[in-house]
Amino acid sequence: MRAKWHWPVLLCMALAACSQDGKETAAKVPERRATPVTATLVQLKGVETVEETVGRVEAITAPVVDAEVAGRVARIHAKEGQTVAAGDLLAELDPTDLELALQAARGERKRLEALITNQERLVQRYRTLRAQSSVSEDALESAEAQLVALRQQLVSARAQEQTAARNLARSRIVAPIDGSIEERRISVGDFVDRGAPLFRLTDSRRLRALLPLPEKVAERIRVGLPVRLSAPQLPKEMLNTSISAIRPMVGGANQAVVAIAEFNNPGPWRPGGSVDAAIVVEQREQAVLIPQISLVQRPSGTVAYTVDGDVARERPVTTGERRDGWIEVRSGLDAGEQVVVDGAGFLTDGAAIRVTTQP
Repeated sequence: MRAKWHWPVLLCMALAACSQDGKETAAKVPERRATPVTATLVQLKGVETVEETVGRVEAITAPVVDAEVAGRVARIHAKEGQTVAAGDLLAELDPTDLELALQAARGERKRLEALITNQERLVQRYRTLRAQSSVSEDALESAEAQLVALRQQLVSARAQEQTAARNLARSRIVAPIDGSIEERRISVGDFVDRGAPLFRLTDSRRLRALLPLPEKVAERIRVGLPVRLSAPQLPKEMLNTSISAIRPMVGGANQAVVAIAEFNNPGPWRPGGSVDAAIVVEQREQAVLIPQISLVQRPSGTVAYTVDGDVARERPVTTGERRDGWIEVRSGLDAGEQVVVDGAGFLTDGAAIRVTTQP
């Protein structure tokens, strides 16, 4: 028996089928999900180009006290680490030979003075007698010539006496400057020749830092550039100074240089220690800065993503200096734009985003 279907029933069934197919089709279309990100504003701040190096501190005034006369060390009055003032006695050499030399020079000077006194009397007598024609002209001239010779000998004898006296005084080794004894190179009983080094002193009130720099940055370094110094043992104590001189690196076959920065010792710095230095090569007052984590490497290069409503826009950038988690952008972004921070690595150009926070 054939079933009979009325058209209203068929119409309802068709509509129901179409409605079911529409729901299945709609369920298959995925929704566009927004990536949660954080964002911040592009900032304008001052930025510096800095060359960092590790150098050495030395005293500007650090004389080596040499023996000015030969002799045997009799006494030592100073020890290493001792602070001394200019003129303080450091050591004494045995003065016996020097005292004898002085006595001999003094005796020679006195002998000549006595001879000159007698010769002056003789010349005066001859002049009186010559006026009376009692002596010849030759006798008078001979007496006068002898007087001149004795006077010249006296000049030499006095110089020898002064030299002997100075040599005797030099047997007492004294400090030439205010400072501290960094090194003592003698002991009691040593025989030292003239010119032998005895002590090394340093004046720590004024120091300089010797800062080696490689060839690639040598041409950017000049006198007057600001320098920030810090000692490893005092990392929180920053000292500001500037380059006072530049000299080629000794023994180097390239264009490397040593920059010299002088400064007043703030107190605890010691000659011979190492020093960390940051030389400010360039300063820019209005540099564009963004967080370093905002940068993403793509096949096309380095990019950052800006916030355009609920969409991310990819911006190729050129970067510069990096400092304290921030990086300079020299092209590609403007101050005041909103740039993605966290989540930038998951984005592409035109990706949907949802800004959760703005650090």
